[in-house]
Amino acid sequence: LGDLPALSANESSLEYAGKPSNAYQVLMRGKEKSLKNHQAPNHPKSTIEMIANTEPGAPMYEKFKQRIRLHPAKPSPTIVSGGIRPQFAYGHPTQPRGLSIRERARLMSFPDWYEFLGGLTQGRVQTGDAVPPLLAQAVAEEIANCINGKTVGNDLGSVHVKAISQ
Repeated sequence: LGDLPALSANESSLEYAGKPSNAYQVLMRGKEKSLKNHQAPNHPKSTIEMIANTEPGAPMYEKFKQRIRLHPAKPSPTIVSGGIRPQFAYGHPTQPRGLSIRERARLMSFPDWYEFLGGLTQGRVQTGDAVPPLLAQAVAEEIANCINGKTVGNDLGSVHVKAISQ
């Protein structure tokens, strides 16, 4: 997420913080010149302090262990919407705030050209209820390989799969 600018509560940005610094950032940005959906939630001061006082990777609330502050060097948990009233669930790993919709989208592999409409709550629903595009692509490619009778493999070995035709 390093090419996305830092934000304070309720702050937004339409500009990248700099050039992409890794292959994933290059892939997500594509040819985009401006940033979409990068607005920080409007947290009260108590929430900002709570996030700031939570160690990265640890739960932010005693009662809700699934609401964590993300760790900058570890994979994030599965991004979920949070039900019919999606609540703030993920603290930014280095900034005392929740994630912007763009940051959630990046974790889910949505390219930056994709814009989420409907505001913060709807953005949480849309990113949380989605299948990550890169996962969908990988599954589709394996299905195509099976249909075409190609060898399907992984670290555990490989299997030759023939398509059944009638």
